[in-house]
Amino acid sequence: MIRVSDLKDKTLGKVGTPKRDKYERELKLEIIAEQIKQLREEKNLTQEQLGELIECKELKFPNLKTVQPILLWAPLLKYLMH
Repeated sequence: MIRVSDLKDKTLGKVGTPKRDKYERELKLEIIAEQIKQLREEKNLTQEQLGELIECKELKFPNLKTVQPILLWAPLLKYLMH
């Protein structure tokens, strides 16, 4: 049986290589984006409403994985979790 980590090593390179690190970053952002979307929908908020609530008027999420400023995640997740 092939382990996922072995398959990643073979196709993307070992952890610490540029290609693998980029993949891991993008995967984490995709997971965070999906969590934010689910939480936002549970609260029945539009993207614009969420942006206003965290005082970021220009915040739009046409593709959440492109939104990377880490300073946005803490207040956003804090709001959505409560």
